[in-house]
Amino acid sequence: MSTNTPSYPPSVPTERELTDFGVQRVQHENIFSDTWHAQHYVEQRVFDIRHARPPEKPLVLFREKHVSWLMRHLQYLPRGSESFDVLQGWSCFWIVHSLNLLGATIPVPTASMVVKHLATFKDPVVGGYGGGPGQSSHLASSFSVIMTLCGLGTEEALMSIDSVSLLRFILQMKQADGSFRVSFGGETDVRAMYCAICIASIVGLLKGVEAEKITRGCASYVKSLQGFDGGLGGEPGAESHGGNSFCGLATLVILDELDAVDTGALLDWAVMRQMAYEGGFQGRTNKLVDSCYSFWVGSLFPLLGLKARAPAGMSKLFDADALQRYVLECAQLENGGFRDKPGTSRDLMHSCYALSGLSIAQHFGEAKHDAKNEVKKVDPVFNIAEDKINYVKEFFSQT
Repeated sequence: MSTNTPSYPPSVPTERELTDFGVQRVQHENIFSDTWHAQHYVEQRVFDIRHARPPEKPLVLFREKHVSWLMRHLQYLPRGSESFDVLQGWSCFWIVHSLNLLGATIPVPTASMVVKHLATFKDPVVGGYGGGPGQSSHLASSFSVIMTLCGLGTEEALMSIDSVSLLRFILQMKQADGSFRVSFGGETDVRAMYCAICIASIVGLLKGVEAEKITRGCASYVKSLQGFDGGLGGEPGAESHGGNSFCGLATLVILDELDAVDTGALLDWAVMRQMAYEGGFQGRTNKLVDSCYSFWVGSLFPLLGLKARAPAGMSKLFDADALQRYVLECAQLENGGFRDKPGTSRDLMHSCYALSGLSIAQHFGEAKHDAKNEVKKVDPVFNIAEDKINYVKEFFSQT
Protein backbone atom coordinates (compact mmCIF):
# COMPACT_ATOMS: atom_id res chain seq x y z
CA MET A 1 0.00 0.00 0.00
CA SER A 2 1.10 3.55 -0.64
CA THR A 3 2.53 5.37 2.34
CA ASN A 4 1.59 8.75 0.88
CA THR A 5 -1.75 8.89 2.67
CA PRO A 6 -2.72 12.37 3.89
CA SER A 7 -3.70 12.78 7.50
CA TYR A 8 -7.42 13.09 8.23
CA PRO A 9 -9.05 15.42 8.78
CA PRO A 10 -6.74 17.71 6.81
CA SER A 11 -5.77 20.99 8.44
CA VAL A 12 -6.42 23.81 6.02
CA PRO A 13 -5.95 27.17 7.73
CA THR A 14 -4.83 28.72 4.44
CA GLU A 15 -4.64 27.62 0.82
CA ARG A 16 -2.94 24.27 0.53
CA GLU A 17 0.49 24.30 -1.05
CA LEU A 18 1.13 22.37 -4.25
CA THR A 19 3.28 19.95 -2.29
CA ASP A 20 0.31 19.20 -0.04
CA PHE A 21 -1.79 18.36 -3.07
CA GLY A 22 0.90 16.01 -4.31
CA VAL A 23 0.30 13.44 -1.57
CA GLN A 24 -3.46 13.55 -2.16
CA ARG A 25 -3.41 12.65 -5.82
CA VAL A 26 -4.88 9.35 -6.91
CA GLN A 27 -2.55 6.42 -6.25
CA HIS A 28 -2.32 3.71 -8.92
CA GLU A 29 -0.29 1.06 -7.03
CA ASN A 30 0.71 -0.34 -10.44
CA ILE A 31 -2.92 -1.04 -11.35
CA PHE A 32 -4.13 1.11 -14.23
CA SER A 33 -7.65 1.42 -15.61
CA ASP A 34 -9.77 3.79 -17.68
CA THR A 35 -11.08 5.23 -14.42
CA TRP A 36 -7.58 5.88 -13.11
CA HIS A 37 -6.49 7.52 -16.37
CA ALA A 38 -9.56 9.80 -16.39
CA GLN A 39 -8.94 10.82 -12.78
CA HIS A 40 -5.25 11.37 -13.41
CA TYR A 41 -6.03 13.55 -16.44
CA VAL A 42 -8.31 15.83 -14.40
CA GLU A 43 -5.80 16.05 -11.56
CA GLN A 44 -3.06 17.02 -14.00
CA ARG A 45 -5.21 19.79 -15.45
CA VAL A 46 -5.95 21.06 -11.95
CA PHE A 47 -2.25 20.94 -11.10
CA ASP A 48 -1.35 22.90 -14.23
CA ILE A 49 -3.87 25.62 -13.36
CA ARG A 50 -2.63 25.92 -9.79
CA HIS A 51 1.02 25.78 -10.79
CA ALA A 52 0.46 28.66 -13.24
CA ARG A 53 -1.07 30.96 -10.62
CA PRO A 54 1.53 32.75 -8.46
CA PRO A 55 0.96 32.01 -4.76
CA GLU A 56 0.61 35.71 -4.00
CA LYS A 57 -2.11 36.21 -6.65
CA PRO A 58 -5.52 36.20 -4.92
CA LEU A 59 -8.53 34.30 -6.17
CA VAL A 60 -10.97 36.59 -7.96
CA LEU A 61 -14.65 36.23 -8.84
CA PHE A 62 -15.04 37.75 -12.31
CA ARG A 63 -18.44 39.14 -11.39
CA GLU A 64 -18.88 41.66 -14.22
CA LYS A 65 -17.86 39.11 -16.87
CA HIS A 66 -20.36 36.58 -15.51
CA VAL A 67 -23.17 39.13 -15.38
CA SER A 68 -22.48 40.26 -18.95
CA TRP A 69 -22.39 36.67 -20.24
CA LEU A 70 -25.60 35.74 -18.42
CA MET A 71 -27.49 38.85 -19.53
CA ARG A 72 -26.67 38.08 -23.17
CA HIS A 73 -28.11 34.60 -22.75
CA LEU A 74 -31.25 35.96 -21.13
CA GLN A 75 -31.92 37.87 -24.36
CA TYR A 76 -31.13 35.03 -26.75
CA LEU A 77 -29.39 31.67 -26.89
CA PRO A 78 -26.42 31.22 -29.22
CA ARG A 79 -26.50 29.21 -32.44
CA GLY A 80 -26.49 25.49 -31.90
CA SER A 81 -28.87 25.67 -28.95
CA GLU A 82 -31.76 23.87 -30.66
CA SER A 83 -31.52 21.06 -28.13
CA PHE A 84 -32.39 23.61 -25.44
CA ASP A 85 -35.90 24.01 -26.83
CA VAL A 86 -37.36 21.74 -24.13
CA LEU A 87 -35.17 23.42 -21.51
CA GLN A 88 -36.30 27.00 -22.00
CA GLY A 89 -37.66 27.21 -18.46
CA TRP A 90 -34.47 25.72 -17.06
CA SER A 91 -32.31 28.12 -19.05
CA CYS A 92 -34.28 31.02 -17.58
CA PHE A 93 -33.90 29.64 -14.05
CA TRP A 94 -30.16 29.02 -14.38
CA ILE A 95 -29.64 32.58 -15.63
CA VAL A 96 -31.97 34.41 -13.23
CA HIS A 97 -30.70 32.51 -10.19
CA SER A 98 -27.06 33.09 -11.15
CA LEU A 99 -27.69 36.81 -11.60
CA ASN A 100 -29.39 36.96 -8.20
CA LEU A 101 -26.44 35.31 -6.46
CA LEU A 102 -24.07 37.71 -8.19
CA GLY A 103 -26.11 40.64 -6.91
CA ALA A 104 -27.05 41.84 -10.39
CA THR A 105 -30.26 43.76 -11.03
CA ILE A 106 -32.46 42.46 -13.83
CA PRO A 107 -34.10 45.45 -15.57
CA VAL A 108 -37.88 45.58 -15.12
CA PRO A 109 -38.59 45.43 -18.89
CA THR A 110 -36.38 42.34 -19.18
CA ALA A 111 -38.06 40.66 -16.21
CA SER A 112 -41.47 41.43 -17.71
CA MET A 113 -40.36 39.93 -21.03
CA VAL A 114 -39.36 36.71 -19.26
CA VAL A 115 -42.68 36.53 -17.37
CA LYS A 116 -44.68 36.92 -20.57
CA HIS A 117 -42.58 34.30 -22.35
CA LEU A 118 -42.96 31.77 -19.53
CA ALA A 119 -46.72 32.31 -19.53
CA THR A 120 -46.82 30.72 -22.98
CA PHE A 121 -45.58 27.45 -21.43
CA LYS A 122 -48.83 26.92 -19.48
CA ASP A 123 -50.95 23.89 -20.31
CA PRO A 124 -54.56 25.13 -20.04
CA VAL A 125 -55.99 21.60 -20.02
CA VAL A 126 -54.02 19.60 -17.43
CA GLY A 127 -52.32 22.49 -15.64
CA GLY A 128 -48.63 22.98 -15.01
CA TYR A 129 -46.02 24.09 -17.50
CA GLY A 130 -44.19 22.48 -20.39
CA GLY A 131 -40.60 22.99 -21.46
CA GLY A 132 -41.64 25.60 -24.01
CA PRO A 133 -44.67 26.96 -25.86
CA GLY A 134 -47.08 24.21 -26.89
CA GLN A 135 -45.19 21.45 -25.07
CA SER A 136 -46.73 18.92 -22.68
CA SER A 137 -46.72 19.63 -18.97
CA HIS A 138 -43.80 18.22 -17.00
CA LEU A 139 -43.01 18.49 -13.29
CA ALA A 140 -39.39 19.46 -13.86
CA SER A 141 -40.43 22.10 -16.39
CA SER A 142 -43.09 23.38 -14.00
CA PHE A 143 -40.47 23.58 -11.26
CA SER A 144 -38.07 25.55 -13.45
CA VAL A 145 -40.77 28.05 -14.44
CA ILE A 146 -42.03 28.57 -10.88
CA MET A 147 -38.51 29.00 -9.53
CA THR A 148 -37.65 31.47 -12.28
CA LEU A 149 -40.72 33.53 -11.43
CA CYS A 150 -39.78 33.41 -7.75
CA GLY A 151 -36.25 34.45 -8.63
CA LEU A 152 -37.55 37.45 -10.55
CA GLY A 153 -39.67 38.24 -7.51
CA THR A 154 -41.77 40.97 -9.14
CA GLU A 155 -45.49 41.26 -8.47
CA GLU A 156 -46.14 40.54 -12.15
CA ALA A 157 -44.08 37.35 -11.92
CA LEU A 158 -45.69 36.02 -8.75
CA MET A 159 -49.22 36.98 -9.78
CA SER A 160 -48.77 35.00 -13.01
CA ILE A 161 -48.56 31.71 -11.06
CA ASP A 162 -51.88 29.83 -11.26
CA SER A 163 -51.77 27.71 -8.11
CA VAL A 164 -55.14 26.10 -8.86
CA SER A 165 -54.03 24.60 -12.18
CA LEU A 166 -50.66 23.75 -10.65
CA LEU A 167 -52.40 21.75 -7.91
CA ARG A 168 -54.48 19.95 -10.53
CA PHE A 169 -51.37 18.84 -12.40
CA ILE A 170 -49.44 17.81 -9.28
CA LEU A 171 -52.30 15.59 -8.09
CA GLN A 172 -52.49 13.91 -11.49
CA MET A 173 -48.80 13.01 -11.22
CA LYS A 174 -49.15 11.50 -7.72
CA GLN A 175 -48.65 7.70 -7.55
CA ALA A 176 -49.98 5.12 -5.09
CA ASP A 177 -46.51 4.38 -3.64
CA GLY A 178 -46.04 8.04 -2.68
CA SER A 179 -43.88 8.95 -5.67
CA PHE A 180 -44.67 11.26 -8.59
CA ARG A 181 -44.41 10.87 -12.35
CA VAL A 182 -42.61 13.65 -14.18
CA SER A 183 -45.30 13.66 -16.87
CA PHE A 184 -48.09 11.52 -18.28
CA GLY A 185 -46.38 8.24 -19.16
CA GLY A 186 -43.08 9.53 -17.79
CA GLU A 187 -40.73 8.03 -15.23
CA THR A 188 -41.13 8.16 -11.47
CA ASP A 189 -38.15 9.19 -9.38
CA VAL A 190 -37.16 11.40 -6.48
CA ARG A 191 -36.49 14.37 -8.76
CA ALA A 192 -40.18 14.48 -9.65
CA MET A 193 -41.09 14.29 -5.96
CA TYR A 194 -38.80 17.15 -5.03
CA CYS A 195 -40.13 19.31 -7.86
CA ALA A 196 -43.73 18.66 -6.80
CA ILE A 197 -43.20 19.15 -3.06
CA CYS A 198 -40.97 22.19 -3.52
CA ILE A 199 -43.31 24.21 -5.72
CA ALA A 200 -46.36 23.09 -3.72
CA SER A 201 -44.66 24.35 -0.58
CA ILE A 202 -43.69 27.70 -2.09
CA VAL A 203 -47.15 28.60 -3.40
CA GLY A 204 -48.90 27.46 -0.22
CA LEU A 205 -50.47 24.21 -1.42
CA LEU A 206 -49.13 22.22 1.54
CA LYS A 207 -51.31 24.23 3.89
CA GLY A 208 -54.54 23.61 1.98
CA VAL A 209 -57.13 20.86 2.14
CA GLU A 210 -55.30 18.88 -0.56
CA ALA A 211 -52.00 18.81 1.35
CA GLU A 212 -52.43 15.24 2.61
CA LYS A 213 -53.06 13.97 -0.92
CA ILE A 214 -49.82 15.58 -2.09
CA THR A 215 -47.58 14.43 0.77
CA ARG A 216 -49.03 10.96 1.41
CA GLY A 217 -46.29 8.31 1.29
CA CYS A 218 -43.50 10.72 0.37
CA ALA A 219 -41.33 10.09 3.43
CA SER A 220 -41.58 6.31 3.13
CA TYR A 221 -40.69 6.52 -0.56
CA VAL A 222 -37.57 8.57 0.18
CA LYS A 223 -36.64 6.06 2.88
CA SER A 224 -36.75 3.28 0.28
CA LEU A 225 -34.10 5.11 -1.76
CA GLN A 226 -31.28 4.89 0.79
CA GLY A 227 -28.56 2.48 -0.25
CA PHE A 228 -26.09 0.41 1.73
CA ASP A 229 -23.54 3.23 1.49
CA GLY A 230 -25.88 5.84 2.98
CA GLY A 231 -26.63 7.88 -0.14
CA LEU A 232 -29.96 8.14 -1.93
CA GLY A 233 -30.69 6.84 -5.41
CA GLY A 234 -33.28 8.09 -7.87
CA GLU A 235 -35.54 5.09 -7.32
CA PRO A 236 -35.45 2.04 -5.02
CA GLY A 237 -32.33 -0.04 -5.65
CA ALA A 238 -30.57 2.60 -7.74
CA GLU A 239 -27.00 3.80 -7.17
CA SER A 240 -26.50 6.60 -4.65
CA HIS A 241 -26.23 9.94 -6.42
CA GLY A 242 -25.55 13.50 -5.31
CA GLY A 243 -28.46 15.11 -7.12
CA ASN A 244 -30.93 12.48 -5.97
CA SER A 245 -29.61 12.67 -2.41
CA PHE A 246 -30.29 16.40 -2.45
CA CYS A 247 -33.79 15.94 -3.85
CA GLY A 248 -34.69 13.31 -1.27
CA LEU A 249 -33.22 15.13 1.70
CA ALA A 250 -34.66 18.53 0.74
CA THR A 251 -38.07 16.90 0.35
CA LEU A 252 -37.83 15.51 3.87
CA VAL A 253 -36.79 18.92 5.22
CA ILE A 254 -39.85 20.55 3.65
CA LEU A 255 -42.08 17.84 5.13
CA ASP A 256 -40.29 17.93 8.50
CA GLU A 257 -39.56 14.19 8.16
CA LEU A 258 -35.75 14.06 8.43
CA ASP A 259 -35.91 11.02 10.69
CA ALA A 260 -37.25 8.95 7.79
CA VAL A 261 -33.67 8.20 6.68
CA ASP A 262 -30.43 7.33 8.44
CA THR A 263 -28.95 10.82 8.42
CA GLY A 264 -25.70 9.64 9.96
CA ALA A 265 -25.10 7.24 7.08
CA LEU A 266 -26.03 9.93 4.56
CA LEU A 267 -23.60 12.32 6.21
CA ASP A 268 -20.82 9.73 5.97
CA TRP A 269 -21.59 9.30 2.27
CA ALA A 270 -21.60 13.06 1.66
CA VAL A 271 -18.27 13.58 3.44
CA MET A 272 -16.64 11.00 1.16
CA ARG A 273 -17.79 12.80 -2.00
CA GLN A 274 -15.32 15.69 -1.60
CA MET A 275 -12.22 15.12 -3.70
CA ALA A 276 -9.08 15.33 -1.60
CA TYR A 277 -6.96 16.74 -4.42
CA GLU A 278 -9.32 18.91 -6.48
CA GLY A 279 -11.41 20.21 -3.57
CA GLY A 280 -14.75 19.97 -5.39
CA PHE A 281 -17.33 17.21 -5.09
CA GLN A 282 -18.07 14.15 -7.18
CA GLY A 283 -21.65 13.00 -7.62
CA ARG A 284 -21.11 9.27 -7.25
CA THR A 285 -18.48 6.91 -5.92
CA ASN A 286 -15.46 6.57 -8.21
CA LYS A 287 -16.56 9.41 -10.50
CA LEU A 288 -14.83 12.64 -11.46
CA VAL A 289 -15.17 16.03 -9.80
CA ASP A 290 -18.00 18.18 -11.17
CA SER A 291 -18.77 21.78 -10.25
CA CYS A 292 -22.55 21.24 -10.20
CA TYR A 293 -22.16 18.97 -7.16
CA SER A 294 -20.70 21.94 -5.32
CA PHE A 295 -24.35 22.63 -4.56
CA TRP A 296 -26.07 19.26 -4.81
CA VAL A 297 -23.65 17.58 -2.41
CA GLY A 298 -22.47 20.74 -0.65
CA SER A 299 -26.05 21.59 0.35
CA LEU A 300 -26.44 18.26 2.15
CA PHE A 301 -24.38 19.60 5.05
CA PRO A 302 -26.61 22.55 5.96
CA LEU A 303 -29.69 20.41 5.37
CA LEU A 304 -28.42 17.67 7.68
CA GLY A 305 -27.53 20.37 10.18
CA LEU A 306 -31.25 21.15 10.51
CA LYS A 307 -31.84 17.82 12.23
CA ALA A 308 -32.27 17.84 15.97
CA ARG A 309 -29.22 16.34 17.68
CA ALA A 310 -27.13 16.93 14.57
CA PRO A 311 -23.41 16.75 15.40
CA ALA A 312 -21.87 20.06 16.40
CA GLY A 313 -19.61 21.71 13.85
CA MET A 314 -21.43 20.46 10.75
CA SER A 315 -19.79 23.21 8.71
CA LYS A 316 -16.40 21.67 9.53
CA LEU A 317 -17.30 18.33 7.97
CA PHE A 318 -16.39 19.52 4.49
CA ASP A 319 -13.48 21.68 3.40
CA ALA A 320 -15.19 24.93 2.44
CA ASP A 321 -11.93 26.66 1.50
CA ALA A 322 -11.00 23.86 -0.89
CA LEU A 323 -14.49 23.93 -2.44
CA GLN A 324 -14.31 27.68 -2.96
CA ARG A 325 -10.87 27.34 -4.49
CA TYR A 326 -12.06 24.67 -6.95
CA VAL A 327 -15.01 26.80 -8.07
CA LEU A 328 -13.01 30.02 -8.51
CA GLU A 329 -9.77 28.55 -9.77
CA CYS A 330 -10.77 25.52 -11.83
CA ALA A 331 -14.42 25.91 -12.81
CA GLN A 332 -14.54 29.67 -13.45
CA LEU A 333 -13.62 31.18 -16.82
CA GLU A 334 -12.21 34.70 -17.01
CA ASN A 335 -14.49 35.67 -19.91
CA GLY A 336 -17.61 34.64 -17.99
CA GLY A 337 -19.36 31.43 -17.03
CA PHE A 338 -18.40 28.27 -15.19
CA ARG A 339 -17.61 24.79 -16.43
CA ASP A 340 -17.87 21.27 -15.09
CA LYS A 341 -14.12 20.73 -14.76
CA PRO A 342 -10.91 21.81 -16.52
CA GLY A 343 -10.99 20.70 -20.15
CA THR A 344 -14.74 21.21 -20.61
CA SER A 345 -16.77 24.18 -21.85
CA ARG A 346 -18.80 26.67 -19.83
CA ASP A 347 -22.58 26.34 -19.75
CA LEU A 348 -25.57 27.83 -17.96
CA MET A 349 -26.33 24.83 -15.77
CA HIS A 350 -22.86 24.49 -14.30
CA SER A 351 -22.65 28.26 -13.85
CA CYS A 352 -25.83 28.19 -11.76
CA TYR A 353 -24.87 25.33 -9.47
CA ALA A 354 -21.22 26.34 -9.17
CA LEU A 355 -22.35 29.73 -7.86
CA SER A 356 -24.82 28.05 -5.49
CA GLY A 357 -22.01 25.85 -4.21
CA LEU A 358 -19.79 28.89 -3.79
CA SER A 359 -22.54 30.43 -1.67
CA ILE A 360 -22.70 27.27 0.46
CA ALA A 361 -18.93 27.40 0.97
CA GLN A 362 -18.95 31.07 1.95
CA HIS A 363 -22.09 31.33 4.07
CA PHE A 364 -22.42 27.88 5.60
CA GLY A 365 -18.91 26.49 5.36
CA GLU A 366 -17.43 29.84 6.36
CA ALA A 367 -14.77 29.77 3.68
CA LYS A 368 -12.36 32.66 4.05
CA HIS A 369 -12.94 35.06 1.17
CA ASP A 370 -12.40 38.60 0.02
CA ALA A 371 -15.59 40.67 0.31
CA LYS A 372 -15.31 41.39 -3.41
CA ASN A 373 -15.78 37.67 -4.09
CA GLU A 374 -18.86 37.23 -1.93
CA VAL A 375 -22.09 36.02 -3.49
CA LYS A 376 -25.52 36.18 -1.91
CA LYS A 377 -26.63 33.59 0.62
CA VAL A 378 -28.56 30.75 -0.99
CA ASP A 379 -31.42 28.87 0.66
CA PRO A 380 -30.15 25.25 0.67
CA VAL A 381 -33.65 23.76 0.44
CA PHE A 382 -35.03 25.71 -2.52
CA ASN A 383 -31.78 26.88 -4.18
CA ILE A 384 -32.99 30.47 -4.39
CA ALA A 385 -31.25 33.50 -2.94
CA GLU A 386 -32.37 33.75 0.67
CA ASP A 387 -33.75 37.27 0.34
CA LYS A 388 -35.86 36.18 -2.64
CA ILE A 389 -37.38 33.08 -1.04
CA ASN A 390 -38.24 34.99 2.13
CA TYR A 391 -40.13 37.58 0.07
CA VAL A 392 -41.90 34.91 -1.99
CA LYS A 393 -43.07 33.01 1.10
CA GLU A 394 -44.42 36.22 2.58
CA PHE A 395 -46.20 37.04 -0.68
CA PHE A 396 -48.00 33.70 -0.92
CA SER A 397 -48.86 33.66 2.77
CA GLN A 398 -51.05 36.70 2.10
CA THR A 399 -52.77 35.44 -1.05
